[in-house]
Order: sequence, then structure tokens, then C-alpha cells
Amino acid sequence: MRIIITIFITLSILLPATAECSPKKSKAYNKYYKQLDNIKINKIKELHTYMRSVENIAKSINNDKDMKDFFIMKRHLYNQIKNTTPNDEQLKMQSYIRESIINLYLERYMVFYDLLFIDENGEIFYTNIRQSDFHKNIFKGSLAKTVLSKKLKENNGDLFVDYQNFDVSKEPSAFFIQPCIVKGKHIGWFVMQFAINKINEMFSVEQHLGNTGEVFIVNENRYMLTDSRFKVESSVLKTNLSKENISAKFKERSGHKIVTDYRGYKALTSFEVVSIMGSKWLIIAKIDENEILTNLYTRMSKKQKKDFIHQSLSNINYKYTKQYDLLKDIEVDMDEYKRTSNNKPLYTHGVSTCTTFIFSLKNKFAYMAHVSALDKIYGGNQTDLINRIMKQIDDFDAVRMEKNNIKVQIISPEIRYTTSVIDNLIEWGLLISQIQLTHNPKAKYANISHSQTSNTTLVNWNLQTLSTFEGQNIENVTNLAQEFKKISFFK
Repeated sequence: MRIIITIFITLSILLPATAECSPKKSKAYNKYYKQLDNIKINKIKELHTYMRSVENIAKSINNDKDMKDFFIMKRHLYNQIKNTTPNDEQLKMQSYIRESIINLYLERYMVFYDLLFIDENGEIFYTNIRQSDFHKNIFKGSLAKTVLSKKLKENNGDLFVDYQNFDVSKEPSAFFIQPCIVKGKHIGWFVMQFAINKINEMFSVEQHLGNTGEVFIVNENRYMLTDSRFKVESSVLKTNLSKENISAKFKERSGHKIVTDYRGYKALTSFEVVSIMGSKWLIIAKIDENEILTNLYTRMSKKQKKDFIHQSLSNINYKYTKQYDLLKDIEVDMDEYKRTSNNKPLYTHGVSTCTTFIFSLKNKFAYMAHVSALDKIYGGNQTDLINRIMKQIDDFDAVRMEKNNIKVQIISPEIRYTTSVIDNLIEWGLLISQIQLTHNPKAKYANISHSQTSNTTLVNWNLQTLSTFEGQNIENVTNLAQEFKKISFFK
């Protein structure tokens, strides 16, 4: 009872509760919301500044006499030769005009991916890159279905076309459109194709966002406009986010929310809707709740950690069943570890004063270690199995982002390891949500099997008072983050 009172008092001091006992309003969470707010605000300022500068460059083409002259010259030449074979003089003129336009582009408009000249009838008579839209009509065929075509038909003024998948360039593109007016007459458009690259780079920030945080843009159709930090392939206009999550944020316009993100993790988010050239974009800065809980755990004193570990183990709702028929394909002896990646189960037996560690990444690998008092985790100096496993995973098995999905199970009849074991796992890059602890003080020893195929760990506990076994599926055991949320205002 004294332990329970001590841990409640110490953690209440460390993590003060609010009147509503809400983690969202707690001081611990508010610190992270402020951090997310600052990141979001800075990114919004940076985005507005950059987009204004790009808009100013786009608008400057209207007052660019050189570029307007070349528009007129190229349009005239195009109409002369579009249905005939150009003569030598026309070819020379064509080469001169193209070279001159490219030089102006490189000097004044290189912020854009491509520059298109389109006449009043929709003829694309010039592009820098000369992709499949060159010498096509924007109002005909497949191009007529593009948002760019529809916008040009609707309006002769300044326009911004938000990012769409543009089949011609095979990448997401936005467009800045400026009408070409000569002596009061509209003769076509300057169309500046704008790639997402610079904005994407702007939002690739990881500083102050830990291992699980990110900041990104979402459009009104709920598609990400910048890449996910957690995906190898581009997310731009490919990853569509939850309607329940994103639509609510567009409606509320700004605020804080705890949501289940597109990776399936609970996350604290700071969000704001911004207007960019008439389009509505949602800026989201977020970090996983489990990383915050892990940070709070690391700030605890050694005694608080020890009390928490013991209290967590005493709180576990053990669900026992009859003895399992354990698979024993790969046997692990005391003071050794073994690895499987070919779906063969790992097995160890006679775990009494020792501890079993299982590191697993579903569908990829699993390690089992049978650790005795000779190991460093107990203060010994003859083996160092856990550090060897972690090094091997780093060297051969998992990239940094894959570590977020590794699960570690620590199983023993008695608690002989110290809190430094948990500290080492966190320092290695794990969150407390990835760690499960279980023990059975009624047991003399345990026999343990782990199936890589199902990512399931089964334990047969040999009871001290009875000559029988009781089985336990470790998947039913809560992780340390779930236990941490029980100890104060997280209830």
C-alpha cells in the first residue's frame, strides 16, 4: 500500500492533473502543444513569405516587355508554320526566339518548373520542356479535362490552379496564370508550372519533433501536399487522410486535437487552415502521444521508475489458460540468443531466476535471449546479450523508422532486472509503448515460445504450489505506455 501511495504522490507532483483530468489540458501535454504551435506558426510564416515571392515573380511577367515581345513573335511564327514545313529563315528565327526565351527564364523565372505560352484559342505554341502537351490545344482531347483547361475557360484574369496530378509532367503541379494583353486585347496566357519540390523541402523539418513528429500540408480533398516523414515513396496527392479527422479540422479552422493518425498511432496535433492564392490548405504539426509518455517517463527519478515498474506489474490483468503445446523449432539455451526470420518458432525453457527478452518486428525477424545473472543487465560482466541484439538489429535488420514497430517483451517469474534495462531500450530508440513486461510470482519457472508467423508469445508457467502449468498469451498484456496512463490524470 505504501508503494501505491508513494507512486501516486510522486507522479502527481511530476504530472499535475487539470480540473477535468484531461491529458489534453494537462501541463505536460500543454508544453508539447506549445512546441507544435511554434513549429506550425513558423512554417505558415515561411510558406506565406515564399508563396508571395513566387506570386510576385509570376505577376512580373505582365510588365516584362522582353517576354511579351517574344510571346508575340513566337505566336506569329507558330501561326505561319503550324500547317507547313518551315523554311531556313523561319527555322533560324524559331531557334533565336527559343534561345532568348530560355535565357530570360533562367534569369527571371527559374522558380517555375516550366513556362508555357498559350494563345487565346488554347493552342500551346511554346514550352521550355516540350512535353506531350507541346503543340496541343488545352481545350481539346484529354487536356480539356484538366483543371488548368477549365480555369482558363472560366477567367481571363490572374489565376492560381492548386496542385493536381498533371499527367503531362507525371508529377503534382500547380499553375500561376497571367493573361497576355496587348493594346487592350487578350491574345493568350503565360502559364507558369509550379512544382511542389521547394514546399516539400520546407516541410521536411525534423528538429524539435523528436522521432515521431512531423509537419505537413493537406488540401481540401484530404490529400497530403507534402511527403510523409515515415514513407519511402512520395505521399504528395497519394495519401488520402481520414474524413473524420481532416474535415473536422477544416471546419474548426485552428486548434488542438488528439487523433489517430494515418499510421494508426494516437498523436497530439496543432492545426490551422490557411488561405494560399485562394486555396485552403490545412497545416498540421503533430507528435505521437507515446513519445510524450516516454519523455515523461525518462524525467522520473530512479525511485519513481522502480515504483512505476513494480506497480505496473502488479496491475497487469493476467489471463491464464490451460498449458500450451509450445513449438520448439529453434531452442535458446541460457546465456545465449538466437534469431529467426524464416517463420520457425523460438523456444526456451527453465526460466526461473533468469529473464527472457524477445525483440520482434512482424513479418521480418525475431530474437530471443535467455539472460542470466552473468549478464550486464544484472550487473554481471560475462555476457551482454541485449546490447549485442540491439547492435545486430541496427547493423542488419531494421532502418531507423522501422524501429517504431519493434516490440520488446520481457518475461521472468521474478523481477531481478533494474530500471536501467528500460532506460537502455529507450536510449536505443524505443518508446515505452513498445515494451511489455510480465512476471508470475507464483511460478517456479517458465517455458516460452515465440511464433514469428503470428508475432505471438506463449508462456507456460510452472506453479510453485502445484505441480501444474498455466498458460499465458503475452499479447494480452498491456504495454508500459498503457500502464503509465493509469497512474495519474491519464485515467
